[in-house]
Amino acid sequence: MKKLRLLICIILVACCLSVLSACKSLPAVQTPANVKVNLTDLSLSWRQIKDVRLYTVSIQPAGGEAKEYLVSKNNYSLAFLDAGEYTIRVKANGKEDEIEDSPWSEPINFVREQEPGLVMTLSKDGESYEVTEKGIATGDIVIPDTYRGKPVTSIGKKAFFNKSDVTSITFGKNIVSIGDMAFANCSYLTDISVSGGDEPEMLTLPEELTSLGANAFSSCRTLSGTLVVPEKLTAIPEKAFAFCGKISSIQFADGLKTIGKNAFVECGSLVSITLPDSLITIDEYAFSSCEKLAEVKLGSSIETLGAYAFSDLPFLRSIQIPDSVKSLGEGCFWKSSNLQDVQMGAGIESIDLGAFMNTALWDKWDHEKENEVYAGKWFLGLWDTTKPLGEIRADTIGIANQALAYNKTVVEITLPDSVKIIGEAAFAGCEKLASVIIGSGVEIIGEQAFASNKELISVKLGSWDKIYGQLIDSSLKIIGNNVFHNCTRLESIDIPASVTSIGSQAFKGT
Repeated sequence: MKKLRLLICIILVACCLSVLSACKSLPAVQTPANVKVNLTDLSLSWRQIKDVRLYTVSIQPAGGEAKEYLVSKNNYSLAFLDAGEYTIRVKANGKEDEIEDSPWSEPINFVREQEPGLVMTLSKDGESYEVTEKGIATGDIVIPDTYRGKPVTSIGKKAFFNKSDVTSITFGKNIVSIGDMAFANCSYLTDISVSGGDEPEMLTLPEELTSLGANAFSSCRTLSGTLVVPEKLTAIPEKAFAFCGKISSIQFADGLKTIGKNAFVECGSLVSITLPDSLITIDEYAFSSCEKLAEVKLGSSIETLGAYAFSDLPFLRSIQIPDSVKSLGEGCFWKSSNLQDVQMGAGIESIDLGAFMNTALWDKWDHEKENEVYAGKWFLGLWDTTKPLGEIRADTIGIANQALAYNKTVVEITLPDSVKIIGEAAFAGCEKLASVIIGSGVEIIGEQAFASNKELISVKLGSWDKIYGQLIDSSLKIIGNNVFHNCTRLESIDIPASVTSIGSQAFKGT
């Protein structure tokens, strides 16, 4: 009997050992590897494991309890998570009675950023984001430095156009481009700044900005304070800040080269501007109709002042034009009614029609004794065109474009030797003009300068010796296109040896 009991015990022990042995030998699934988060689409992924159909994803918020999610693929979207920090692990699920679950993967940390509410578009190269629409963001809008792990570098065309619910913009530090009309007509936008900056009453553009679109901030009528232009921005384009009536001053960085058409037209709160020495061109109407603008300081490198660039500035009384300026466009200072003191630089080559028309230079009371109108040493024309031309001033260096065009009284013209430039159409269409002596100093006769003077019979292209009837001296180099076109009575003319260029049709119709 004892032997039988012993045998039974042995059998039972063997069976238990067999069961235990079987449990220990049950295989486990391989641990998921290469677990990572794609910040662009907020997707969690890991390497696919052969023959595994289900995985468990564990997501534990900082300071909270982990939640597990059963998934059938080797990826999982994390877009549903609230902003915050998370610890994430993944395991592969085995088959019951066949294979065990894998161990958990090494934990990874994931930070879900707060969504700014803006519509972001990934660049073609996948390296940066552009703000393309306002989205659901309102009020004081912050454009982040980065979005989903990549820098936010640009603001697209019309991204915030005509949005009345935008009150301020804080730019991220990585913005390099602002598109056309990006903030145009944001009628309640009062402030723009850069993240980390807190200077009061400063309208600050991003430091890295290199490209600003046309009309970018036009008609932002409540944008108020001092506009700060960054160093890397070389051009302010057309209508960039047009009709921004509360911008009180502008800080231009040295590096700016061009101010475009109508860039600051009708910025009615500007009182004074100092333009940088780097600036080369101011295009037409750039500062026109800035009704309070009383002081303009031009930089030392500027070459061109476009048509009507400083027109209709009733408080502007004086202007100093540096030697670098080569031309003044049509109506450049037109209707700046109190402008009376003009210090003209030595580099001027052209003053266009009406550059100083309707300024104090043409005021009747200033010319009761002298009918000739001057800007610096440039002859502009006659205040009363019905009166005859007196002597041209001995220190005159230039005759403005169309200065005496279509005059009905002038019969003869003798220019002093100081004159260097005769502007385009300066004496064109003078119906009684018969004799011209240009003097020894003139180097350039502009296009159509004497065109259609049908009574013109005598032209001396330099200083003339009346006794010997010959040219004494001439500096003339260029005779422009159509200069004597249609001067039907002009039969002969002596061309000085100094002339190097005669324009097309210069003598056609003579």
